Parts: sequence; structure tokens; C-alpha cells
Amino acid sequence: MKFNKAKYEHMGLSDGQLGFLRTLIDFSRNMQMQTALKARDREDPIDAFGMKASVVAAFCAYRSKWGMHPLAQARYENETHKWPGNNLPLLTVTPGWSKRNTIPYGNKLYKSFKDIGECCDDFSDCIAIKFDHRNLLLAKTPEEQITQLSLRSKNPTKLRKRLLDIFDDFELVLYDYSEDEVLAQVYANG
Repeated sequence: MKFNKAKYEHMGLSDGQLGFLRTLIDFSRNMQMQTALKARDREDPIDAFGMKASVVAAFCAYRSKWGMHPLAQARYENETHKWPGNNLPLLTVTPGWSKRNTIPYGNKLYKSFKDIGECCDDFSDCIAIKFDHRNLLLAKTPEEQITQLSLRSKNPTKLRKRLLDIFDDFELVLYDYSEDEVLAQVYANG
């Protein structure tokens, strides 16, 4: 399902918030398909349907403070430097990450992306390939995936509740690809 602006207008969201939500939905649907395809391409394939778009959207909305976090913006700058941001999930630097694409923020180093497509490529690699998210990918429902994602947090109960609130309030499940839609894409890609 494509983004439905009319569905959210009654919530009193600004045009900027609606624009971010549209971007977030597109990002999340792309992420679901990429994680499904990449999980099946691993050395030890996972027969899964990806990280659900609704889970990606809830997680990125929460982490990026609905796109208001400075690192989620298209550009981030401090007193001495300017970087592209576009880091919707606020991914920290991992081994092998290029230093030129690194933003020091607070006491951590974060990844910098030229656009949100590049962010989606890296985030989907992290979920489907680089780190052990097998349980998340194999979880059948968005609620189960939210639980699996929350278990990696310092406060899993709090994160799970916040993600479920966003998931429910914005009816994000409407944007998930069905298993049939994922399989059609898998077969189309060989």
C-alpha cells in the first residue's frame, strides 16, 4: 500500500511531519524487501520475509525522533564540519566503516549517508547479513519482530512498548508487504 496522506491529516500532523512519514514509509517498504532478498542470499540462507516495513518505520520514527534528530536530517553540521546525515535508524559506526563517512555526535561515532537509499542499503546489510538477527527475520508477526528487536536494547520493555505504541497509533501494519508480494520479488530476482 502506498502512503495515504488523508489517513493521517486528522492527527494534526504538520506538512513537514507528513512529508517525513511519507519518506519513512517508502524507506521502510524498501527495507523490508531488501532484508528479505539479502537474507535468502546469505551463505546460510534464511527463508524469511524480511524485517516488516511496519517494524522498520516504528523503529526509525522512535530512534530519529520522527526525523527531528540532527543525524536523521539530510545535512548535519557542527562548528567545524558539514556532513550528509540521512541516518534514520541512527546507526553507529561498525568495524570496516569509512572514517570519511563518520559523524562524531555526543560520545559516539555515527554513520553518514549521502541519501536515505544508501542508509537503507547499509541498514538492510546490518539486519540481514552482518549481525545475527536470525530470530528477528524468522519472527512471523510485526509484534514478534518488535520483541526480537527490543531484546537488543538496554531497556527492552520500554523500547517494546514505545515501538508498539507507534505501530498501533499509525496503523503501520498497512504498509507491510505480504508474503506473496515478497515471494513474487524473490522469484523475479532469481
